[in-house]
Amino acid sequence: MKTLIKKIARQLGIEISRYTPANSDMAKIQTMLSLNQIDLVLDVGANTGQYARSIRLGGRTMALVS
Repeated sequence: MKTLIKKIARQLGIEISRYTPANSDMAKIQTMLSLNQIDLVLDVGANTGQYARSIRLGGRTMALVS
């Protein structure tokens, strides 16, 4: 059944794969911030500060201007 669903999805241009938090976009950003010793983040988005919150939820304590 899984194979059939994946095959149909592929024909529609959709790739179905298992979600792993360690490979999420935010995990990759957190790793990049850590490896490059980033100590300031500017959140210049035009929304309600979700990016800034996600940075904080990741345990980062650098200066954050939102």
